[in-house]
Amino acid sequence: MEFPIKELRNNILVNSEGDVWCYYRIAPQDYAYLSENEKVGFQRKLETLLYGSYQAYHLLRITNTKDLDTFKPPMNNKKLLLVAEFVWAKMKEFARSFYQDGVLEEGFYIGVQITPVESTISVIKDILKGAGSLFTKAIPEIDQAVLSMEREVYSFLSKIYKPDRLKQREVGYLTKRNYWKGIRSDFDVEREASTFWCSGQVSLESRYLRVAQDEKEVIHAYFVVSSMEFENNGMNFDYIYATQDLSVPVDLSIRIETMTNEVAQKEAVEKRRSLEGQAMHQAEAEAYVNPDLSKRINQMMDVEDEFRSSKEKPMLKASIVYGVVADTIEEIQIIEKELKERLRGYRIILTRPIADQADLMASFIPGAAPYIAPDYIRVMEPEAISSGVFGATDSIGSHMGFLLGVAGSQGRFVFFDPSQGPKVDPDNPTATSSPSVSITGIPGSGKSVTANLIGIWSAIFFGKSIFTDPKFDRRAWAEELGLFLPPDLRELFMSEVYIRELGKGEDDAGILDPFITQNNPERARMMALEVLSYLLRLGVDDFGYTMLSEACSFTRHIANPTLNSIPTILNNWASWQLNYKQVTPNSDEIQLASILARRISSCKDHAISNIFFANPEDLPVPLRFDYSINVVAVNKLQLPDVNLDRSEYTIGHQLSTVVLMCLTAAVEAFITEYPSEFKFIGNDETWAISSTPQGRRMVDSLQLLGRSMNAAIYPISQKYEHIPNTEVIGAKFAGLARGEEATRIIEYFGLEPSEYLESQIAGFEPGEMLFQDIYERTGTMQVLAIFIELEWALNTSPDRPDLDTYIARQMARMEA
Repeated sequence: MEFPIKELRNNILVNSEGDVWCYYRIAPQDYAYLSENEKVGFQRKLETLLYGSYQAYHLLRITNTKDLDTFKPPMNNKKLLLVAEFVWAKMKEFARSFYQDGVLEEGFYIGVQITPVESTISVIKDILKGAGSLFTKAIPEIDQAVLSMEREVYSFLSKIYKPDRLKQREVGYLTKRNYWKGIRSDFDVEREASTFWCSGQVSLESRYLRVAQDEKEVIHAYFVVSSMEFENNGMNFDYIYATQDLSVPVDLSIRIETMTNEVAQKEAVEKRRSLEGQAMHQAEAEAYVNPDLSKRINQMMDVEDEFRSSKEKPMLKASIVYGVVADTIEEIQIIEKELKERLRGYRIILTRPIADQADLMASFIPGAAPYIAPDYIRVMEPEAISSGVFGATDSIGSHMGFLLGVAGSQGRFVFFDPSQGPKVDPDNPTATSSPSVSITGIPGSGKSVTANLIGIWSAIFFGKSIFTDPKFDRRAWAEELGLFLPPDLRELFMSEVYIRELGKGEDDAGILDPFITQNNPERARMMALEVLSYLLRLGVDDFGYTMLSEACSFTRHIANPTLNSIPTILNNWASWQLNYKQVTPNSDEIQLASILARRISSCKDHAISNIFFANPEDLPVPLRFDYSINVVAVNKLQLPDVNLDRSEYTIGHQLSTVVLMCLTAAVEAFITEYPSEFKFIGNDETWAISSTPQGRRMVDSLQLLGRSMNAAIYPISQKYEHIPNTEVIGAKFAGLARGEEATRIIEYFGLEPSEYLESQIAGFEPGEMLFQDIYERTGTMQVLAIFIELEWALNTSPDRPDLDTYIARQMARMEA
C-alpha cells in the first residue's frame, strides 16, 4: 500500500493526490445528562460544521484500551514513595479484577479538506510530482495561502467545539496505530513521537485481514454501512454514540464529501436506476429478487423526493466504517455479532466486504484517499450524520491520577488528578485555571468521605494535605487511618500523619492570632480587620469600621503586635492619632474608640477566644504543616445550624466562626510558604465562614491564591449556595440532595433541570456522586476507597460497627 501522506507540517498534511487537509482533536463531551433540547443542540454542533463551505471532512473516533500504568500518578511525595507504590499496585489489582486488558478511552478527531485557489492547486501537484517540498521558503505564497486557510478553519471550528491543533507526532500516531493496535498495549502518542512512517505485513488470508508486527499477528475486520434510513430519528438515532459502550474497542471513520443539491439529485437518480437495473435482470432471469434490493430502491426514491423539497440544503456523500481488532477469528466473529446487533436496532445494516478490507483500513489514516465502492457510499443530509452524536462520551475523570471510583452503566473507572484545573487558553495547553473543587451533599451523603479520600491520595501521590476539622470527625485517624497498610508501611505512613486539636492546653494560646500565622505584616493587619469587624458586626460603611482599620494600621509601629494590641490602641486613641496622624480626635470619636475596645475585650471572656488572642509578652510557636497529612481541629466549637440566620447567632456562634476564619488565614500563609509543592486544602463546613461577608472574602482570596501557589481548595458544604467564588471552581462533586437544593445543584453543574435528574440525585446512595470533571463532562459515579479498612476508618456514622463486623458485612454484600 502506497503511503498516503506526502507532506506534513504539524496538523496540515498533503496526500498523494495533492489534497490539503488539516486535523484537530476535539474534547469529548458528556451526552447522557443533557435534556432533550440540549441533546438537539449537541447534534447541531456537527450539523453547523457540515453546513460549512468545505469540500470534504473526516470524522475519526479511535478507542484504545489504555494500560493502567498510563494513569499512574506522579509519585511526588518522596517521603511516602513506598506507600504510594503499594497503593498504586493495589489500585491496579482492583481495576484488573474488572477489566483484564485496561481501560477504554475514546479520542475524537476532525479533518477538514481545504481548497486553495486553482493556481495554487496546480503548483502543489507539480511539486509533488518532483522532489520538491511544499512548505519551504522557496514558495512562500503557497505556504501563506495554506496557513491562512487553516487559521480560518480553526476559527470556524472553535465556534462549535473546543479544538486542539494536532502536532506532527499525533498525526504520526494516528497513522501508525492502524498497524500496531492489538499488538502493543503500550503504543501511544507519547512513546511513538519520532516519525509517522510505518511498516508491517498486511495480508488477506482466510477472508480476514491479518497484520503482523514484532512476531505477533492480529486479525482486523472492517465493516461498512451498506443500508441505513435516510431520515434520522431525532433523539433515538445516536448510532455513533451507541457503539461506545460495547465490551471491546470499536474505531469509527466517516469520510464525507459535500455536493450541491443539483449534483446530489443527479447521483441519487443514477443510483436508483442502477438498482432498478439489477432488479430487472433478476426478474428477467426468473431469479429470486432480494427484498433488500427493493427496499434500497424505495429508499433512493425517498431520497430523490427529499432532495427536490430541500433545494437549498447541501447533500453529503459519506462512507461510514467501523473497525475492530482481535487475536483470533473466533473473537472477531463474537465482536461482529455484537456490533451488528447493536446497530440493527437503529435500522443500520453492516457489511464486511472481503475484497475491500485494505481500503477500509486505509480510511482510518489521516489524509488518505482510499477507494470506497459506490455501494458503500451513502447520500445523506447533514442532519443524518450529526444525529449520530459524534464527540459524545460517558467517560469522566482525568487522563492521569489515582483511582477514585466507577461511573456509568458500564462501570468505567474514574481516575482523578487533583493538581489540574480546566484549560483557560485553547492556544496554550499548559495554561489552566484553579484546581479547586467543590463537594456538596446533606449529612450522610458521603461528601466528607469523598473529600477525605481525595485528600489522603493527594498526600500520598502528589504532596501535602491539610484538613480543617471543625467537628473533629477525624479524631480517630491517629489509631485507625493506617490499618489498610501492612505493618511496615503503616508505621511509615502514620509518621507522616499529624493531628492537632486546638483549644485544650495553654500551648494553644494565641496560636491562630493573624499576627502569628501570617508571614506578611500587611496581610496580618488585613486579616485582623476582617476578624474583628465580623466579631463587632461592623460593615464597611460604618465609621467604627474605619476606626478599626486605622487601629490595625497603627500596629506597624509595634514590635510584636497581636490582636490584643488593637483594644490597647483604641483605649489610647487620642495619643495614637496625635503621634502618628498629627490630628486630635473629638470626644465622640474617643468615646466610640473606647466602646470598640470594651466590646473586643469582652469577647476574651469566653474560653475559645484564647486561641486567637495572643499575649504579646508570651508569643506562641506558630502552627506548622510540615507533615504529609495535617489535621487541625478545634475543641468544643459551637457552630450554628446551617439554616440559622446570622442575626440570631450567639456570641459562641460568632467566636466559633472567627476560629474558622483564623484557621483559614493560617492555611493561606502555609500555601505561600510552599509554592512549588502541590497542596490539598479540605475546608469542612465552609458555609460557616462563607455565610459572612468577611469570611467569604477570605475564602475567595484563598481560592485565588491557590491557583498561583499550586494549591487545590476544597470547599465542603451541605448546600451549593455556600460554595464561595464558584467561577474558579474546576471539578464538582454533589451527593444526595432533595427538592430545591437538587434543582440548584443541577443548575450549578450547567445542566437543564428535569424531573429525571432531580429524582436521580434525590435517590443517591452514600458515596454516590454527581461528578463534573475539568472538561465539563458530567456523570454519576460511585466513590470507592479500594481498601475496606480505609473505608471503615473514613466512616463517621455514629452506629459504625467494629472493623471485623464491618469487613464481614461488606464481604457478604459483595458476594450477594
